[in-house]
Amino acid sequence: MFNLKGLILVLIFLMFVNLNAFAKYTDELHSGISNGQIIYYSYLTKRWSYQMPEHTLSTMMNVVRYVDKEHNFYSRYVANGKEIYSPSDISHEFIYDGRLMAYDRGKNKFYELYFNKGQNTLEKKLLKLSDIKCFLGNPVIIKMTDFVLNPDDNYIATVKKVPFRRQTFLIYNNTENDYNNYLLDVKHSDRLVRTLFSTRRAKVVKYYDYYNEDESPTFFVRVKYGF
Repeated sequence: MFNLKGLILVLIFLMFVNLNAFAKYTDELHSGISNGQIIYYSYLTKRWSYQMPEHTLSTMMNVVRYVDKEHNFYSRYVANGKEIYSPSDISHEFIYDGRLMAYDRGKNKFYELYFNKGQNTLEKKLLKLSDIKCFLGNPVIIKMTDFVLNPDDNYIATVKKVPFRRQTFLIYNNTENDYNNYLLDVKHSDRLVRTLFSTRRAKVVKYYDYYNEDESPTFFVRVKYGF
């Protein structure tokens, strides 16, 4: 009986830890940087912030984000009247722990934007999975290369979750393929990161091309109970 009570307490504790991590990720990622918003970069600390740092003007840079409505609402960043960043694939950025992050919805990839002082530009580099897990609440990662083709010409990846606990999963695109038209057929999926979902039960989750399902490959995530 003692062991059973202990197990229940551990599961309750893990549930609250998971909820707190998910809430933090929601605040950091979903708030994002809006059109016309000013963000600040410190040359001293090399950190970004939403609030003006306590430095002299010569040691900081004010950057304004604009939305290019003529080009798929992609972002443009301007500092001192000069455009320093204008990607053709990014439309959502946010600051996390002093770092400027970007999310490519089409390719389902996360980047860090860093300031190249010599070129006076923002440049991007692909984020490590460890960084992504940190600000997404530590989800279980399912790479696109984890999916295996079955005899029905569909792709399946199998993952495990602890019983009685809501678990978050992220389908991560570690290929160069574009999945801009893909959606998850699941109730608890994220409105921004469309490959992020959570479940409390074992189930099969479908990831499919909602524009051209018949011609495009379909992927299934089989969530099983396990430790």
